[in-house]
Amino acid sequence: MTDLFIPRERLPHIGSRGVMHTEEGAICVIRTEDGVFAIEDLCKHMDEALSPGELQGTILTCPVHGWEYDVRTGKCVAPTWGKKDKDIRSFYVKECSEGYRLYLSSPPKSEGD
Repeated sequence: MTDLFIPRERLPHIGSRGVMHTEEGAICVIRTEDGVFAIEDLCKHMDEALSPGELQGTILTCPVHGWEYDVRTGKCVAPTWGKKDKDIRSFYVKECSEGYRLYLSSPPKSEGD
C-alpha cells in the first residue's frame, strides 16, 4: 500500500473536495475550516459516490438518499436507524512543509517515521 502526497496547490479550496483514485478505491479529500480530511468516496447505503454531496461544516451528505457522514472520522451520523455497518473508512492526513501526506496504511508511530 502506498501513501500519497498532495501538494498545497492541488488541495481543494476550503469548503470543497476532490477525488483521488487509488489502489484502495476512490478517496474523497475534503478541506474544511477545521483542516484537510480524507474518507472513502462511497456511501454505505447503496454504494454511491459521496463526493458530489453537500458539505456543511464537517458533514458530507450523500446526494442520492441523504445519509450524512462526519468527514473527520467517517462515522455515519444520520440516519441513526437501519444498517449496523454504516461507517466508512477515514484516512490519516498530516500536514507537511509543502502539502499534505495521506496515509493509506497506518500513520507513522513517531515524528521521525
